[in-house]
Amino acid sequence: MSLITLSNGARFEAGRGSSMLDAALASGVVIERNCRRGRSGNCKARVTRGEAAPLRNPVSLTADEALHRWMLPCTHEAFTDVQLPALAGAAVYACGSEAMIHGARRLLADLGLPEKRFYFDAFVSSN
Repeated sequence: MSLITLSNGARFEAGRGSSMLDAALASGVVIERNCRRGRSGNCKARVTRGEAAPLRNPVSLTADEALHRWMLPCTHEAFTDVQLPALAGAAVYACGSEAMIHGARRLLADLGLPEKRFYFDAFVSSN
């Protein structure tokens, strides 16, 4: 069994051959999800510690995302204890300068917020 820890403190165990999403739901831990088959990408999260591998084809995960430790709890199993951010199911709206938006986008991505859940309006200078 591997121990999965979310950054919000929630913890659950996941056995080999079982997706992390199924293990979370069986333990009463809610993880954002939609299709449960890797097609929607709603559960996409970045592994901040540990190792996970796909049980089946994670259709909505690009090769570049996989190289940067992104995975889908609905299609991946844990090989070791794993830490995931709790921002995976969140959405953020930001309003500010282009530099602030760029910095916030990068920081939130590092914390596990999927790009498609970052909404923004950048102020434009009218010199």
